[in-house]
Amino acid sequence: MPSEAAPYLVRVATLHPRVLEDFLWRFFLQVSDAALPKSTFLRATLIASSVRELGWSAEKHTKRLIELNAIKPSENASELEMVKKFIRDLRSRYRKHRELMSTYEERRAARKGTFRVKN
Repeated sequence: MPSEAAPYLVRVATLHPRVLEDFLWRFFLQVSDAALPKSTFLRATLIASSVRELGWSAEKHTKRLIELNAIKPSENASELEMVKKFIRDLRSRYRKHRELMSTYEERRAARKGTFRVKN
């Protein structure tokens, strides 16, 4: 974990030790999954971390995943379809997360008595 997270972890450990215990268990489970070859979590992390550089192009991500040995190339190019579905799922989850966060921000602003202007 990054060292910047330390103050937040100490705060959560003090105020909500059970929450921290649950979080750390799930976090280390996912990180250990990333160490496995051909891990779905590893693929998701690799795609998400290279979106800025490669955009959402399934072809570019497929090529990169093959180079990093995260997926095996096949004769019928089925890995491209797999990556397309995977990216579609990641984008859908991202949109849902953004909608949830914007609703949360609006509620938070309403409680404070200020409203955020939408673009």
